[in-house]
Amino acid sequence: MGRATAVYGPYNTWATQKHILPGQGEDASSSTIMQRMSDFLKISKTCSNSDQTGCVKMGSIKDLNQETGGSLRPSGLSLNIATGEGVILSDGTGVWCFPLSNDSSKYTYITVDIDGPNKGTNTYGKDIFEFTIDSDTGDIFPFGYDAYTNGSKTDIVNNQCKTGRYAAAWIIQNDNADYLKADSSCKCPNGVELINNITCN
Repeated sequence: MGRATAVYGPYNTWATQKHILPGQGEDASSSTIMQRMSDFLKISKTCSNSDQTGCVKMGSIKDLNQETGGSLRPSGLSLNIATGEGVILSDGTGVWCFPLSNDSSKYTYITVDIDGPNKGTNTYGKDIFEFTIDSDTGDIFPFGYDAYTNGSKTDIVNNQCKTGRYAAAWIIQNDNADYLKADSSCKCPNGVELINNITCN
């Protein structure tokens, strides 16, 4: 991101619309953001609205609790990959970009499939992870990074142990993937609750 902003200017100047909504310019903004980042990535394939061949298969995406049919967008957002832009890197990693904004703030969601759409389990928290770009500063954070200080217990259980969408934040902050040992209520086999601990040990 730093190299892209050095060439193209501050990230908050990349998007031209205050509201990026379905049918109102999201595709163009997704394309702009992904194209500018792609200048500094080794890419084997570009995934766009018009060409999804060899890219993600939406019906195969699973939440951590193994429910199928999930979206590559964070929970609560109704849009899916058909309105985003993505690439497959030379090592097979899939990266997708989804800008979204509202009245008070603008964010760009980056979803990473570490082994690509044709390998692995295509499961949040196992090989699919989400990140957020602050659209004012261009800083990249793991999705849900602030939930462990500002979020509710229900929010953490729903987005970590049930869906796996906070997994990147959990791994970076706690240096483990013990949520994989816990059940959908965040309880470890030994009875320890991950909501109150950072490890099952």
